[in-house]
Amino acid sequence: PLSVLDEVCSASNGDPGCAIAGDGEVSVLMDYLTSPNDVLRVNILLGLKVLSTALSILVYESSDANTLANRLSTAVWMSKFDVVSNVQVAGTALWSDLSCEFKVHAGICDGLLVHVVSPQEHLQIAAGKALANILEELDDSIDEVLEKLVNLYIKKSDIPKPILD
Repeated sequence: PLSVLDEVCSASNGDPGCAIAGDGEVSVLMDYLTSPNDVLRVNILLGLKVLSTALSILVYESSDANTLANRLSTAVWMSKFDVVSNVQVAGTALWSDLSCEFKVHAGICDGLLVHVVSPQEHLQIAAGKALANILEELDDSIDEVLEKLVNLYIKKSDIPKPILD
């Protein structure tokens, strides 16, 4: 049975007679990919898969295409390495569907670094695995990413000086 999310996504997928999801709608869906609820993450990925035609159009026609495309490719790449296998399967399928629009690139690394230091453990693990895998394909980015990781470590491990009364 189709869920309400599937129906809404089907009505916004850009097919003849359907609307095309906009930046705002896609951004809301992507925000839910960071949810601790794995069922929600799977369903959001399935909804984005239904929107794959619209996503292709949106990435190219968006006024903010580079940012939207980068956020989307980062979110989908990271979902391929989720801690839950159903999310991994859905993320891998979506990445394959959008392979014409999505290529592995260094911009994804910056988005992953944000999640490496997330307070949510499932995001830390997925981002770490995703970062390790992307760096296998982007040898020339390893030094830059390691430098950013060290800087993040220094920033996050900085203990503030005590305030004396």
